[in-house]
Amino acid sequence: MAYSKKLIAAIHDATPTLGNSLGRLAAALDFSVPRIVKATGATRQTIYNWFIGGKVAPYYKARVETLIGILSNSKTADNAWRDVCTHFNIRA
Repeated sequence: MAYSKKLIAAIHDATPTLGNSLGRLAAALDFSVPRIVKATGATRQTIYNWFIGGKVAPYYKARVETLIGILSNSKTADNAWRDVCTHFNIRA
């Protein structure tokens, strides 16, 4: 599911943070929020808060950093999801 223009604008207008970096990459690849939920264990609302500059709690930091690394090195959302599933041992 594509990100709305309103959300993309909010992501790009937000203060750069770890969560905002995740949002920028996710929106660029159209990597879905439900997939981020599975990878991080955070709620959808928490992820949307991260996207617009909210602080990533220490509990999630390592997973978010890993996810950013995977998204940064992926050409498509499907390739990223395959790598996420492998790294976090998620059954797709």
